[in-house]
Amino acid sequence: MIIEDDPELAFILTKYLMKFEMDVMGAEDPYLGLSLLTQHTFDLIILDLTLPGMDGLEVIPKIREISNIPIIISSARDDITDKVIGMERGADDYMPKPYDPRELVTRIKTILRRTSNTEEKTNKNKALFVANAKAREIRFKEKPLELTAAEYDILFYAHTA
Repeated sequence: MIIEDDPELAFILTKYLMKFEMDVMGAEDPYLGLSLLTQHTFDLIILDLTLPGMDGLEVIPKIREISNIPIIISSARDDITDKVIGMERGADDYMPKPYDPRELVTRIKTILRRTSNTEEKTNKNKALFVANAKAREIRFKEKPLELTAAEYDILFYAHTA
């Protein structure tokens, strides 16, 4: 997802990223971007800092409240303070405008490669079903199942057999 208030730049970046088989959804407004994040699954966010209604540096903690998605800041503001604050608030990278879109593609691929490897390792270590006999609870993909006593007994027996 690109959260960018300049529609022309967002269009150019979208077209360019699509050449590399990247699906892109754009939001010109930070509130729309936050809403889209709760409705869709994205691999990465490209975030402008100068946005209408809310500064991009304020958007980062709001994203972090609901997601651990990688964030690349893309901004014309090249003040070191913005870079430091952005990274401290949870951004993964910072690209001062103007930049070559080829570099953006490389940074996206690098971040996605790193995060997908981490997710794969984490997912390999997680069991699909986890039974807690003391609490008489069974979790499926880390979420507790609402079960009757009989259903619990059947799943618990199947899980431990």
